[in-house]
Amino acid sequence: MKQPEYTKGLILILLSCIYLFSACIKTIEIPLVYDSKVVIESILTQDSCYAIVSRSISYSDTSRKLVPVEDAVVLVGDGTNEDSLSYTEDGVYTNSKPTIAYQYGQSYSTTVTVSGKTYTATSNLPIQNPNLNSAVISLRDTMTEDSIVLSRIGRLAINFDVRKDSKYWLRVWANGKEHKDIELYNSSVTGAITYRTDLLDLGLLSAGTSIKVMLCQLPDLTYEYLYSLLSINENIALPSIVGTYVQPISVFDNGGLGYFAAITTDTMSLVVP
Repeated sequence: MKQPEYTKGLILILLSCIYLFSACIKTIEIPLVYDSKVVIESILTQDSCYAIVSRSISYSDTSRKLVPVEDAVVLVGDGTNEDSLSYTEDGVYTNSKPTIAYQYGQSYSTTVTVSGKTYTATSNLPIQNPNLNSAVISLRDTMTEDSIVLSRIGRLAINFDVRKDSKYWLRVWANGKEHKDIELYNSSVTGAITYRTDLLDLGLLSAGTSIKVMLCQLPDLTYEYLYSLLSINENIALPSIVGTYVQPISVFDNGGLGYFAAITTDTMSLVVP
């Protein structure tokens, strides 16, 4: 059937418009502006104080490497005395002989100055020590996503006492290398529990490998910071091991990220059979 002349005209006009619009399309690349932030991970115990100072990384950075800050000024105080932390390496600042008083329930503060900008945070020491009852390391075989069987992967089972509304952080080292996953426990009851975790990232554990287990009782704000990392990305590792993004909540002011925690701990050592 023959099409009317006006229909052909409409088709020609439509095709001409499509051609003109397509000719005007231009791809414009918009650079993403990334504002790196200072990340501070600082812990005060009865015997020492340390801080890891680094800079946050962008989502486009797939290396996930720590970007250490080497020229920070780090101070920790109890309201009367103040200790200075000295730089060692990889963004780590330490003081193995603090002079400040270490008392249950007391408030402490830290100030970290980087490039003329100062970040401050406070933390209250919990009123009691946590209590590790037992720790057992067993070995098992596991299969990776590539169907590769790995032998002698560690599985740790610890039993410890908990108190209602208390927060805990389990840290594990094998021959000095720290288990990277953040292991947290928020207790809703009082009693003893058994907590199990696999240590896949620590690799094959040979006989005689030294295992150190540390149970930390955390201030609420420190727990919330670490938990926020998990909320962003399940099983994300510690910032001091892989670097951190910019979204987690923070206990520091002035735009700094991270935590300052006055903590009580209990430790236990064992050897892989």
